[in-house]
This record gives sequence, structure tokens and C-alpha cells, in this order.
Amino acid sequence: MTEREVGEIRREPKIGDKGIAFEAISEGEWGICYFAGEAYDVKAATGIRKWREVVLVQVSPKALVTETGYTTPTKPTVTGGFEKWHVLWMDYIPANSSYEWEAYTVPDKWRLNLGLAVISCDVSVIQDVVMSHTPGIVGHFRYDVQGIIPFTELSSTLIESLETLRVFVYNNDVAQHFFSVAISGTLEKI
Repeated sequence: MTEREVGEIRREPKIGDKGIAFEAISEGEWGICYFAGEAYDVKAATGIRKWREVVLVQVSPKALVTETGYTTPTKPTVTGGFEKWHVLWMDYIPANSSYEWEAYTVPDKWRLNLGLAVISCDVSVIQDVVMSHTPGIVGHFRYDVQGIIPFTELSSTLIESLETLRVFVYNNDVAQHFFSVAISGTLEKI
């Protein structure tokens, strides 16, 4: 049985340990960082922005951290202030028409980081889907039968507080077809 399985033994972080900061911490300020899944109060040696990987450079008398690089935002660890999010739409769309779907309005004091979208149609026809929010466009995507869209750039996939994510699904064929759109991401408390 490992230390994590026992649950009683908690190794304190050591100099050189890498962790993650999920909040902005200005130089000299206190914040929270996560090492091996545990939250620790830390004082930042340099400014840390959201989603930053950190490394301990001093542990006595108080822990100091410095930034070392970006973590992967497409697979964040969901901890305090973060919630997993997903939505699904399925329906028939008549021939040569489109459907506008208001997928989600981000609540006040939250923002949404899109992670992945899966779009499908029940027949092999080149189709279109457009995703947008106020005031911008997430993207215009073309697919045949199924489209998998990983959102890897944070700048284009953050839907801010009170903005609405809209999805426009197009049926470019001469017959009615069944479509589905599944979108997932992470909500962040701000």
C-alpha cells in the first residue's frame, strides 16, 4: 500500500518539488499551491499567473515558490474554485437549414475554459458548426460524420462571466438528419 492509499502519512513538500498554482499570486504575496494533490499556503518568490507550474525554492521558515512554466490547461486538476462542466444537445435538423443553440450562459463571477467538443451527424456529409460568444468567435469547424475539436489555446476558449456560448449547427444536405453536440470544459471561480 502506498502512502497516498494509507491516507495517514502526508509528506511535506521539499525544495525542488513541483506543484500547481490555480490562482494569481503576486510576488511577495500569499496564496495556495498544490503538491501531490494537497493544498499548501505559500508565499510567491515571483509573480504566478493562473495555471502555472511552480517549484519550491525555500521551505523554512515559510515556503516560497517560483514559476517554472505552464501546466497543460486541457487536463486541469479540478480542485477548489473549479468545477467540471459539460453540455449535450441532440435533435433533427431539416434539409438545407441550421439550428442556433444557446448552449450555456456563464454565471456571474465564473468563467468557462472549453476543453473539447464532439459533433456528429447520422450520415456521411460534409457539415458545418460555428461556435461563438459575445464578443467573439470560438471557431468555424467542418466535419464528416463526426468532428472532434480539442480546444488547446486558452485565449480563444475562455468564455467570460455572463457571456453566452452559442452553437450554430448546419445541415448542408438535401435531407433531414440527426445531429449531436457534446461540449466539455472547466468552470473557474473568479
